[in-house]
Amino acid sequence: MDKLWHAHCFVCGICKQPFNGPIYKHDGKVICQQDLNKIKGAKPQCYICERNIFGTSIDAFGNHFHEGCFCCTTCGVILEPNTHTFKNQNGKPVCHSCSP
Repeated sequence: MDKLWHAHCFVCGICKQPFNGPIYKHDGKVICQQDLNKIKGAKPQCYICERNIFGTSIDAFGNHFHEGCFCCTTCGVILEPNTHTFKNQNGKPVCHSCSP
């Protein structure tokens, strides 16, 4: 990363999106965390805390969640997909008791 960049040119060398987190160098390209994860086989980031998911995750509403992050966004109760009912509210879980 010994180069000078125009601000609008400093984007991920794979997905071409502006950087919004850590920056890495891979195969001569400057790349984002998400593309590094794809290359290394890591699971995607948690939709709630935005940290990488290694190990078990919950996949719901087209997003990925750590088990501890998959909780009702209204009351905070941790939801277990096999035992709790919940609804999708803008991509985030809401328990049955809190849902309108």
